[in-house]
This record gives sequence, structure tokens and C-alpha cells, in this order.
Amino acid sequence: MFELPKPSYAQWWAYAVDGTDAYYVVTDSDSVLWKKVAGQDAVRVVGLEADCDLPVAEFWDFTVDGDIALVLESGRLWRVDLTGGCEATWVGNETEVQSFSWDDEGILYSWATGPFYWDVATGATTDVGAQISASAYQLNETFASAHLYNDGTVAMWTHYAIYHASSGIFWLDLDSGDVGPVILDNPYSTETFVTYRYPTVLDDGATYVQSLESTSGAVGADGPIYEVTWSP
Repeated sequence: MFELPKPSYAQWWAYAVDGTDAYYVVTDSDSVLWKKVAGQDAVRVVGLEADCDLPVAEFWDFTVDGDIALVLESGRLWRVDLTGGCEATWVGNETEVQSFSWDDEGILYSWATGPFYWDVATGATTDVGAQISASAYQLNETFASAHLYNDGTVAMWTHYAIYHASSGIFWLDLDSGDVGPVILDNPYSTETFVTYRYPTVLDDGATYVQSLESTSGAVGADGPIYEVTWSP
């Protein structure tokens, strides 16, 4: 545990955890990323504006994994390489990013018009929503659009995009364009109306979803979290 001065315009400083290391960003003067190892004093990592040439208008959030940080600033998403002199690269999103998931090869993010994938090596952006729409997949003739992207949280595991669709949580193979279900909603139960949101995937592929349940037929506000086993 450690204490920090209260921010002048927010309730707390943005923070993140990588393993047993805590990170936080202080934005009162410049936007400085600090690292706190248990039992040691906090050390300055970089100034996002001074060292990384990242223009911070309004700092929203960030996450860190090893030498890479993802920074959400005024709705813009940046990939920041903390090694050497520090290099910040904007992924090019045109409206506010709603959620994102990433690995060493790329970043999957969603915004107002759908999900997109940004390739680290090439800087190329793929319209994932269009890729899903172009798939030949059909759940059946009645629910031909069940797999189409709806909105909400996206998650990435290896070369798969996990996303919230019209009728549940689905996967997309970013390489082949193949699509399939992870778990389907159950809107026709006589007792409980169940929909699924907020997919999260761990490094080993373990997948978790939040169920939203109601007895009125409307989308619920809360429900159990489930671990889901799926395969392409």
C-alpha cells in the first residue's frame, strides 16, 4: 500500500497492474507514468508528453504489459513503447474508443461504427465489422443475422476476435474470416430472459462472459459470470 496526493480534478489517478508491479499516471504537471514495486519507492518511467511526444488533452485510462503501454487519451488510443527513447503511435481511430484488447501483434478495438483491428508491424487497419458481415456463416435461415456485430466489449485471443453479436457472443478468425458462436442468448425462456455481454479471454484461452438476466423480457442489469468452453 502507498499514498498519493489527491488529484485536483478527479477522484483518483489512473492506475494499472502488471504482475506485481503497480503503475499510475499523474497529470497535474505533464502526464508522468510512475512505477511502484512493493517495498520500494516509486520511480518515474516516462513523461508521456515530454518523452513520448504524446499530446495529452484529457487523460482517460491506460494499461501496461512489460515494455508496452496502451493509453486512452481524449478518446484516442495510443500504443506506447516504453523502451529506449519511448515511442507513441496513434492507432488512427476517428471516434472515441469504447473498448480494446491486444497482444504483441495487434490491437482490437471498438468505436461507434464497429470493431477494427490495427496491425503493429504494418500499421494497417482492418474493418472487422465488414469482415464479419462478409462471412458466409448463418446460424439458420430464421436467424441469418445472429452473428453480426452489435456493440460493446471486444476481446482478442491469438488470431481470434471475440465480440458481442445480435444473438450472443461470437468469434471471428481474423485470418480466415470464419465466424462461429461462443455462447448464444436465451431470449425465449418462459422464466428468465438471458443475454451475454463483456467477453474476457485469458492468455490460455479461458473465456468469461457476464450474463444479464431478467424475468420481464427486457435486458437485465446483472447476473452470474460464466466460464465458457468453445472451439473454432
